[in-house]
Amino acid sequence: MKKSILISSFLLSLTATIFGQGLPPIYDNTPKEIQPTKNFAHYPKNTWLENIVKGNDGNFYITNYPVGVILKVSKSGNTENYAQVKGKIAGIAKYGANQFLVTGWDTTSKPSIFIVDNKKNTSVFTSIDGGMFPNGIIEFGKNGYLIADSYAGCIWLLNKQDKSIKVWLKNDLLARIDEKSPLPGANGLKVYNNNLYISNTGKGVIVKVPIVNNEAGTPEVYVSGASVDDFAFDENGNIYGATNVFNRVIKISPDKKITVVAELSNGAAGATSVVVEKSKEGKTILYVPTCGGMGVPPATGIEEAKILEIKIK
Repeated sequence: MKKSILISSFLLSLTATIFGQGLPPIYDNTPKEIQPTKNFAHYPKNTWLENIVKGNDGNFYITNYPVGVILKVSKSGNTENYAQVKGKIAGIAKYGANQFLVTGWDTTSKPSIFIVDNKKNTSVFTSIDGGMFPNGIIEFGKNGYLIADSYAGCIWLLNKQDKSIKVWLKNDLLARIDEKSPLPGANGLKVYNNNLYISNTGKGVIVKVPIVNNEAGTPEVYVSGASVDDFAFDENGNIYGATNVFNRVIKISPDKKITVVAELSNGAAGATSVVVEKSKEGKTILYVPTCGGMGVPPATGIEEAKILEIKIK
């Protein structure tokens, strides 16, 4: 129980002191290809928008981590408080029509998965025995979900029919730098071309795992030098990653070239996750929630939280 309490309070108390004299210069020399960016929606300072998913109705659903609120945001940017979870929340995934599964901790700080039904009611779907920091969650196969555990260093497999949970993959590439580090290990996860990709924030890598008959193959480092919170693919295999404390949105091309497409000066303070959309003209558009730099406040101070709309040229 004490571990869970420490983990769930960590995200609100993380400061630059964990890096000694400040953030490591991971992206200081990364080439820039800054794209047109605007505020699609904005929220008060000290709002921590954590994860985003597009619902079947075309609206965006976003977790507000500290207060357990799920926001519904229309394509015109209008926002409403859609549902309230009793606890703190991180990842979100679709679960049937107008239903969602959400990862986080209940009011006793037990790692849990919550369900939001089509009437906006919320309840604990199941708890995670042995869980520590349930984070990113995605649909997997007909009846499953994969869940990244940022402190246990594993990927859980949830069977939605019987609500059973087991370890799908545990590997050092998913673990934290060490057991004392507050930085997440396995964080965001996506399936692309029958491979699972996992961001390890603390180690600054994205891991690639072949999927063989719904089982995990041997993990390998897909790209290094990329500290990413959550991310998304476009149809061409480009990864767009939100770097959170590094206040950037990056692009990783299929040939593993890394470029910065948005930075602090155009609103990317505490960028946490990404959804990739297509415009009517066929152009790629990113929707990126932020926490305004709450994790490690930039020198200019914590900003209001936002959803950025980034149009890729």
